[in-house]
Amino acid sequence: MGKFILIAAALLLLYYFLIRRKSARPTTASPSIQIAHGMQLIAATNKQIMDLSKKTFKLIGIGVILLLITVILGLKIKILLFLLPIALFLIGHLFLMSNHLKYCKDQRLYYRADSQSLQVEALGSQKLVLDLTKDIQRIQLVESIQSTRGVNYGYYKIYTPKGTVYIPQLVAENVDNKLFFDFLTQQHSLEREKRIFPII
Repeated sequence: MGKFILIAAALLLLYYFLIRRKSARPTTASPSIQIAHGMQLIAATNKQIMDLSKKTFKLIGIGVILLLITVILGLKIKILLFLLPIALFLIGHLFLMSNHLKYCKDQRLYYRADSQSLQVEALGSQKLVLDLTKDIQRIQLVESIQSTRGVNYGYYKIYTPKGTVYIPQLVAENVDNKLFFDFLTQQHSLEREKRIFPII
């Protein structure tokens, strides 16, 4: 059992460094870019992404340390085994971060305020053009059960007849996108759901 956990920890460390290296590269998304015909790119800033990544990596680092303590000392001092679920919870943020940053990178949202329309472009999917006054059926906000050391993941789930649109909460935290999200929440009641790991 101990050897299995050590191997798993080593694999997680490898994945951790690969993701960290990848997330350290600047993304091509720039907030509040005014596109032709009055369309605005709705995105998270590079600074937001870097700040969230740093906070998440600190959580993961703490989780790895707790996991090693549990493996090395837990077999002798049984009381330390209670650290195992805490360690796994913290390390799980690695997959959560990877999931949310993938959506920030692979999906583009273009908002036009004068017609209240949204154009959604995502890798491997057809382009969607939504009328925000007619096409939205309901909006759900899925959040983490609690904020952990300032890290709080969540996402908006927008139901439409043309498909479901997922927007990481990180995008909503960009003040330049306030007009877009204010319109959404003013026109539609927000359903809230809490999850341990709000994976999109």
